[in-house]
Amino acid sequence: MSTPTGDDNAWMADFLDEFLLEAAELCAAVEERLLNLPKVALKQRAALQKAAMGELHNLKGNAGMVGATEGRALAHEMEDRLGAIDLENPDIDDLLHDLDRLRKNFAALSGDEKDQEQTE
Repeated sequence: MSTPTGDDNAWMADFLDEFLLEAAELCAAVEERLLNLPKVALKQRAALQKAAMGELHNLKGNAGMVGATEGRALAHEMEDRLGAIDLENPDIDDLLHDLDRLRKNFAALSGDEKDQEQTE
């Protein structure tokens, strides 16, 4: 196996930046869907649930690609729990708390954990 070159390091940094940008977008989308879940009519909840689960699934896969094993595991757990949520009375508090944990985990990858804490 060869030693990474400057070009390899730049490529990895760009790849991580792209991951973090997409992760932030996906987390925002999951948050919006979770917050709307108890507000919309019951017949609309399954679609919100499915969309949020898909976004968590993407987060899980993308986190695995950059080696964020803790974030990957948390996204997987959240996806499973969201799939089992009672749509008639959705309790989203724990999922929102875990979403904050997921964001902090991803922020730590870039060294921006303090920036993340300041925005909360």
